[in-house]
Amino acid sequence: GVMSGVLGWLLRLVKRSWPGPEVGAQAPVWLATAPELEAVNGKYFDLKQETPYAPVAQNRELAQQVWALSEQLAG
Repeated sequence: GVMSGVLGWLLRLVKRSWPGPEVGAQAPVWLATAPELEAVNGKYFDLKQETPYAPVAQNRELAQQVWALSEQLAG
């Protein structure tokens, strides 16, 4: 629904400083089309910079728990 009151006003104010969709699409489009990345897979990028995975993303036990819960919730 539409936010009203102070929270809605604040959200509208903050949204004005957010970059538009063109800016937001630059990194994903570059990652999908850059010839120098054609053979790259299994890497994580923050914008256009290769970045190490967060430790929590490397936790196999947690990944299995999340997967099992996802299967349970999806039916």
